[in-house]
Amino acid sequence: MLGHVTSSYYSLILKRSIALAVIKGGLDKIGESVLIPLANGKRVNAKITSSVFYDSEGARQHVE
Repeated sequence: MLGHVTSSYYSLILKRSIALAVIKGGLDKIGESVLIPLANGKRVNAKITSSVFYDSEGARQHVE
């Protein structure tokens, strides 16, 4: 086991689910894909990204 999901939400802007997780060595694993087991026995594919993955340049923050 690499880690665990701490929270998950549906993003209205991205129109998909997102989750935060604690991953051992996570910074070195950015870009890797992992399988996440769900409580109902199913598994979903996920990609490890930076915690800032939407508007990382801050363009939306600086709109005039």
